[in-house]
Amino acid sequence: MPGVLYRFNSAGQWVAPGRDPFATRDALTYGTYRPQAGITAGVANEETLTLWEGDLTTQYAGQVFRNLRVTGRTKIRHDGCKFYYCKLEGGTPSGSSFGTVEAFQSRVTPTEFWDCTIVGSVQNISNTNAIQGRDFTLYRCVLEGAVDGIGAQYANVKVYGSVIRNTRFYSPDPGHSDNRTHNDGIQVHGGSGFIFVGNSIEMGQASPGQHNAAIMLTQDVAATSNVLIDRNWIYSIGTGYCQVGINLSQTGSFGPGAYTGFVTITSNRFSPASTWITGRAGLIDSATKSMATISGNVYDNTGLAALI
Repeated sequence: MPGVLYRFNSAGQWVAPGRDPFATRDALTYGTYRPQAGITAGVANEETLTLWEGDLTTQYAGQVFRNLRVTGRTKIRHDGCKFYYCKLEGGTPSGSSFGTVEAFQSRVTPTEFWDCTIVGSVQNISNTNAIQGRDFTLYRCVLEGAVDGIGAQYANVKVYGSVIRNTRFYSPDPGHSDNRTHNDGIQVHGGSGFIFVGNSIEMGQASPGQHNAAIMLTQDVAATSNVLIDRNWIYSIGTGYCQVGINLSQTGSFGPGAYTGFVTITSNRFSPASTWITGRAGLIDSATKSMATISGNVYDNTGLAALI
């Protein structure tokens, strides 16, 4: 009997001809379950997607995209655009600092991505981020195949119920003094307003080799403030593949300097201490740690307090 092809409808339900819709993913509560690619996050059935060949550039504010497979780069140029159940592939990288989705411009109304898969489809050292920029929100997405999952810059990046995995490690890398890529699941380059809730972040899965951090915050483009890291699953896949789970650093063009506003790191679950090169779940500079709210963080295998 041939398989039944389900498709997301406008209500966010799984539907197929002659069948009752599946329950919407919107019934899920972020942080109460570990997201799984193709099940509770990202595209589950690519055969239902409509092909869009080449780059996609938004054309007007509030534009909505549904059920697309985009083979080129996705460029955000307007406020309030929304992507539902799309696979965004990026194509061949054109130079360094390449993101499959590029959202560098300031937006009054953020871009939203719902149940999307964002990948570096061409494995290349120049494929730096699955998504890069500012003023966007990801809900239940899957990001993989690039050096970093997310490059968050300047302001207002929020990620809920998503999966970041299969980051790609390269050596040699002439762009870094240690001749290797600096892999992060999420790297915040500075700014304000970063919320990461209920995500699964796996480092070192597809390309073992001393990755940096699952979540890395620096101050390269601006001083950093207002950060929430809550109820995530943060994993190093194997022993010695990743330096640390969470790293809040004062380094960068705007460092040293303490973070401001709020910094909240609560109820995250980490792989065992032995899987991190540093032996610690988190590394946080002392000035930031003294003003942060840090509680409820545990090793997932034992439930014991994680060392931060």
